[in-house]
Amino acid sequence: MPARYDTIIVVRKRSARGGEVEYHTVGRKGPSIWRTGDPNPPGTPGYQAAYNAAIGLQAAIAPPATGTGWYTVNGLLDAYERSREFCRLAPRTRTDYLKGLADVRARYGSAPLGIINSVALKGNVLDWIEVQWAGKGADKRLDPFKFALSWATGRHPERVPVNYLHGIPRFYEGADRAEIIWEDAEVDLFCQLAPELHADAVRLARETGLRIGDLVELERSEIRRAPDGSRAIILRPNKRRRRIVNMPLTPAAEAIIDKAPISRRLILKPKRADAWDSARLSREIREYATQSGIRRELRFNDLRGTKVTEMVWAGISVPDLAIR
Repeated sequence: MPARYDTIIVVRKRSARGGEVEYHTVGRKGPSIWRTGDPNPPGTPGYQAAYNAAIGLQAAIAPPATGTGWYTVNGLLDAYERSREFCRLAPRTRTDYLKGLADVRARYGSAPLGIINSVALKGNVLDWIEVQWAGKGADKRLDPFKFALSWATGRHPERVPVNYLHGIPRFYEGADRAEIIWEDAEVDLFCQLAPELHADAVRLARETGLRIGDLVELERSEIRRAPDGSRAIILRPNKRRRRIVNMPLTPAAEAIIDKAPISRRLILKPKRADAWDSARLSREIREYATQSGIRRELRFNDLRGTKVTEMVWAGISVPDLAIR
């Protein structure tokens, strides 16, 4: 059974004078934190301080039961970044997490693993983040650190039994975007003034309600024709989407799809690249919208909400919306 580096071991022995003496250590053969006759008995602040110091020392010097590199916070983060859970994240998410964890490493990386198991960690991390960042900038440091500790408590609770960052709310509280929709006049204005490739992306998003990630990956093979001659987008389940998406095409959507060369795999494609990057497309749409005098709060992803709102007003039920 793996050794627990945070467990207090109590050993009672008979002294030469006939009395009983207790010895308290952190882990078997670990650092001693108290013995009968010493000041600061169990339950006192001094005893807790001795324990906190000992778990830091023990985590730094004791060999891990499995794996490698779990001596410091850097070791934990290295293991997280090699983990199956981290590798399953989207490439953009992994990149963002690595950037945030770089600051975490600069602050805590060389510290012994024992600081992760201290109740003081939460306050220390919040104080550090709040002094330097706010809103999304703060979340970009807190979130990956918090998720790394959640992974550690699930994978190796004998090393990190508690995630003291769990439950900390996000710093950034965005607007409720459920009520933010593109007006038809704004879509028309954008399509008149923006480059054709960007206008096609906005129009197709407005007509289909697809997420930007699905839109930039939409292939001609995913456009299917029904027996009655109508066409629809059929997207199969994947790691982001658990159900089949079946979105009938409107005449406006069909017009954009028919513009794409038959030989081209993707429906939407930039001029100088093989495919759109979701973040880049979203950013450029926002820039062209600003140049066109369209409301600054509108985002590309709000086009999906616009389509969903239209479908609700058309009487489509919630279960039907869920598969779209």
